Amino acid sequence: MRLRHCFGIILTISIAAGYLHLMERTIGTIATADGDSFVVTQYWNGGLDGFITDLVHTDLHGRVTTHTLDADDDRYRFVQLSMDEKNRLITVKLSGNRSKSVSF
Repeated sequence: MRLRHCFGIILTISIAAGYLHLMERTIGTIATADGDSFVVTQYWNGGLDGFITDLVHTDLHGRVTTHTLDADDDRYRFVQLSMDEKNRLITVKLSGNRSKSVSF
């Protein structure tokens, strides 16, 4: 009985971990007047407590560049993005009064 109970717990954790790993969420978007778009995504990092937060830039020609902002981040419902088009800079506010800026 004990072995079957342990197997059930391990199986449940494995299924939940697989689901969280595959789930990618969009938590922020912004676009330039010229057609560049920026999407902040987040997905589970495979560990016990962290999420990877990426900024995905798609330029007007369809080229995609991914910038990892934090590989062991808190989970967010949304993030605040700001853009400085003149200096071609995107800033994303993260937890703990942190912010990350990416040139484009």
